[in-house]
Amino acid sequence: MAVAANDALQAVLILGGVVIAVLAWQALPSWDPVVGEHSLDDGRRGALFAGLLKLPNLFLLILPGVLATVLYPDLDNPGLVFPMFAFDLLPVGLRGFMLAVLAAAVLSSLEAILHSGSTLFTMDFV
Repeated sequence: MAVAANDALQAVLILGGVVIAVLAWQALPSWDPVVGEHSLDDGRRGALFAGLLKLPNLFLLILPGVLATVLYPDLDNPGLVFPMFAFDLLPVGLRGFMLAVLAAAVLSSLEAILHSGSTLFTMDFV
């Protein structure tokens, strides 16, 4: 029930956002004030800023995997990179926090699978 309620709430929020965007677009007298920048330099600065916002992904997602090839050259299973980092680099308090985050992610996925399975069984077989 909790998964269904959460999914329904997210769908309503997304639908509400779409409705607000369409109504705001219709309320505009003209599209001209929101198209493009005032000058070519402003457009270039905007593109550079958008690229700058992509840089944290490099450090958060890609760089740890690259560093793992150097720190653990004999690691046979690449799926163990995150646990190895967690146990070797994090202090005890943060290890517990990361374990709680990981458990929450696993339980959320498991909850969704069990909910789908129970719905399938109830609606199709019973």
